[in-house]
Amino acid sequence: MTKYYVKDGFQEKGPFTIREIKKLRLSKFSFVRREDSDLWTQIDLHPEFSKHRTTRVRLAFIALFIFVVGGGLSIFFIAYKPTNLVPEDNFLEETTPQETLIVKDIYNQKVSMAPVEIVFEPTVYKKKLFNEFLKDCNSSGKKSQIMTACNYSNPQVRNKAVTVAGKSPGSFNIGQVCDIYDYCYTNWKYVNDPRGNEIIEYASNTIKNGLNGDCDDFAVLMGAMILAIGGEARINYAQGPEGAHAFTEVNLGQKDFLQIQKYLKERYKKSDISKGVWYKDDLQGNKWLNLDWFASYPGGKYFNHSSGTIYYIMQQYCIDLNK
Repeated sequence: MTKYYVKDGFQEKGPFTIREIKKLRLSKFSFVRREDSDLWTQIDLHPEFSKHRTTRVRLAFIALFIFVVGGGLSIFFIAYKPTNLVPEDNFLEETTPQETLIVKDIYNQKVSMAPVEIVFEPTVYKKKLFNEFLKDCNSSGKKSQIMTACNYSNPQVRNKAVTVAGKSPGSFNIGQVCDIYDYCYTNWKYVNDPRGNEIIEYASNTIKNGLNGDCDDFAVLMGAMILAIGGEARINYAQGPEGAHAFTEVNLGQKDFLQIQKYLKERYKKSDISKGVWYKDDLQGNKWLNLDWFASYPGGKYFNHSSGTIYYIMQQYCIDLNK
């Protein structure tokens, strides 16, 4: 009889039979491997377990639907502000799009200007329970995976974030955002997920493995470190002509954006940031700064995309987008 080892977080247990594993009620972010193999597979993607979990999820959704309709709970609203936050790309100064050219030493520039404090109000929404139930981003399973992976309250994530951001001490400021971006960007090593498996690594594990992973691991780590020092970040999963990609944005609020832009231009003056800063507006007036690794610096050009999903980590909320 085939047996499996189980890894939930950092702990490895086993070996167990399939029946014993199903009784453990593991989260779908746990991993399993055969007793005779060294290959770990996310349990939700493993053929022996995915069918069992999918059936349970479908039954849960059916039960919830009956409860909502029968109890008249479709009129229940969770009190937040507007749902239709469909951002548009913005560029602070007009320029013709072109590839970013980066000189190797742009991350070691001395900045005479003091980092500008970022003053923002956390994004809030009005949720309609029935609409939330029908959203693709809520039913795909990726939302809970991203929220769990972005473990910004983890001591290892918090300690790393404050150590890096401590180079620009004080209240949450643009210097701290840049310090975190520079640290992640200059130390990152790209490594693929296993073939056929989409793994979104915990931010704490990415720090532990020495900053190795793919684009969604980078986005999760960036988001978690910003959240760990009092900022607000959101993670984008984007689809475009060049394929799929994940990237993070930080909420700059509604104040002092020109001063923030001035700081960025001085700090990254050896890049092409002198042409302007890329960001997005939401309907509440907040500006979200691009922190994609393809941008090569905070506020660089966006990945070309036509659709996707935005995940708001603090609010446990998502929006499906079509540009």
